[in-house]
Amino acid sequence: MMRRMLFWTLLWPLFCAMFSLGAQAAPNCTYAADPKMAFGSLDILNYSSVATSAQIKVTCTGLGAGEIARVCLNFNGGYINNGARSMKSGTRYLNYFVNASAPPGFLSNTTFQGLVYIDVTQSAPSRNVQLAGSILSGQASRPVGYYTENITTDFYYGAYTGVSPIDCDVVKIGASSFSLLVDATITPNCSVVASPLTFPDVLFFTADVTGQSAVTVTCTTDAPYWVSLDNGQNAASGQRRMRAGAEYIAYDLYSDSARALRWGATKDVDTVSGIGVYTGKQHPVYGKIPKPAVTPLPGTYSDQIIATVNF
Repeated sequence: MMRRMLFWTLLWPLFCAMFSLGAQAAPNCTYAADPKMAFGSLDILNYSSVATSAQIKVTCTGLGAGEIARVCLNFNGGYINNGARSMKSGTRYLNYFVNASAPPGFLSNTTFQGLVYIDVTQSAPSRNVQLAGSILSGQASRPVGYYTENITTDFYYGAYTGVSPIDCDVVKIGASSFSLLVDATITPNCSVVASPLTFPDVLFFTADVTGQSAVTVTCTTDAPYWVSLDNGQNAASGQRRMRAGAEYIAYDLYSDSARALRWGATKDVDTVSGIGVYTGKQHPVYGKIPKPAVTPLPGTYSDQIIATVNF
């Protein structure tokens, strides 16, 4: 009986010593995240693609020799629209894609969530996860506005030695989350094209002569605009005139078919306004040559009008 007691007394200190040698403190990993993936101002009518990036710096301390920290970032799903991540402005969507450039790991474009994982060692305690975002073409119909999405990102980590674990959850120790803001502003842009207005040939003036043309305005969807017409190259005292050599014929341009509303250049007084349509909107231009008291000399009379779209 005394011999057995001696045996257990000698073995106990040895067991305790072996256990304490194998114990190590858990690592501590932190992130420094860029809070925004900012696409900035976007002219949706005139672009092929727009790209931007964000960076998440990961730093781990407390690692022992040969110990590796597996750091996992899970980018949760956000708005969904036609198979892509989307920023939102009210009820409207702007599709974009985002990828991570720190393999191994994967950030999905189509399943609305994805996992990126990196390994950090004692000799290289910091690593960066680069996120690359892009807005692709084919979205010309998107309206003006501020678009945004917050991607909730789960951040967790653990330590291992030897063979790399298959699943992030196997090494899960620390856990937290942060929000990555993605935003873009679609700014208004417009263009205008004017088609020629040709009056019919006249041998003798027996009545007023009329003609019709149009200006086509293409704008970012929902962008308000107004269109002005100047007085041309030959105006006198505000009266538009066509010219042939030293001869002139008075005429004018109107925004209504009754030719009562003169189309000029003063906003909210004699101009034409509208709301942007990305496919273009036509505004008719109605011309009239009042019957002159004396028929002018024969010739080809012309003038040049500048149409300006303001937005």
